[in-house]
Amino acid sequence: MFKKFLSGSTLIEALISMTLITIGFVTGMMVFLNVTGGKNTERLFLLKNEMELVSVHIKKDQKFINEQINFDEGLILVEFMDYSKYLKKMKISGYNADKKLLLEWNELLLHSD
Repeated sequence: MFKKFLSGSTLIEALISMTLITIGFVTGMMVFLNVTGGKNTERLFLLKNEMELVSVHIKKDQKFINEQINFDEGLILVEFMDYSKYLKKMKISGYNADKKLLLEWNELLLHSD
């Protein structure tokens, strides 16, 4: 009884249409997420690069001072904690303009006095 209603061509057409709908939905979601989330991703990338530069300069200069660095999108806080005579923990925190924590970076540093 169902054979006359469901022929092979209608099943193939249904599969093709479901596939096209799925591809359209996924493409739409990718475009939407790129448009809405692109600016935040770019800000985080710039903040991460700035934090890496701060880390490199601190390790090169061997100046372990707590400091606050302002940049165009917010600020970076650098804090140090002594673990032993030759081991320090460096914590670099990146905040946006609203003082919301975006990224945090912890590093152990060996140094000689």
